[in-house]
Amino acid sequence: MRSIIVGTDFSEGSYVALELAIDIANKINCNVSVIWVKREKILMSEEEVQNMTQVAEKKLTALCEKFSPKMKRGKIEWEICTGKVAAAIARQARHHNAPLVVIGTNGASGFEKYWMGSTAVRIVQDSPCPVLTIREGFDFHKKLEHIVVPIRINATSRQKVPTAARMGKIFHSTIHILGLLDKASDEPTLNTYLHQTQEFLQHEG
Repeated sequence: MRSIIVGTDFSEGSYVALELAIDIANKINCNVSVIWVKREKILMSEEEVQNMTQVAEKKLTALCEKFSPKMKRGKIEWEICTGKVAAAIARQARHHNAPLVVIGTNGASGFEKYWMGSTAVRIVQDSPCPVLTIREGFDFHKKLEHIVVPIRINATSRQKVPTAARMGKIFHSTIHILGLLDKASDEPTLNTYLHQTQEFLQHEG
């Protein structure tokens, strides 16, 4: 069974990401793998690194024990990786043939500021599968009734549409297609893109 990858820094934002990942895993019949990345600490002693890793192990074990009852089909596991965060997350996503990576952003409450700013961008860039970023404070328990899909005239803009369609099916959402126009002369081409996107989504149900 494939696993959804959840990056954690033990912040509130990463816990929201974990809850949402479990919700999605229950809907698509997946496991959840919670990843903490141990980065090389040049200014830390080996003893300090070991202590930090032991703390992380205890936190990860507690997380899995707390959230395991919420898994309806699959299981929740944890792993500790070493290296750069984005590369480690991408590596684990490939290893688990992950359908999705879920990370919290702007969380960083005391343990490590892993998922903020450029790190989240690098995770999106390096990941072999779609990445769902969840900001701290987002109430994922509310119904995700609407998904907005921005479309531009470029080679990659519509790559996200199949994933949006799958998410729409999971949450029974209405998908709103938003055309973004850079210059007026592109309007006919953009309208064609929008109609093609609409036709695809309608075909996908």
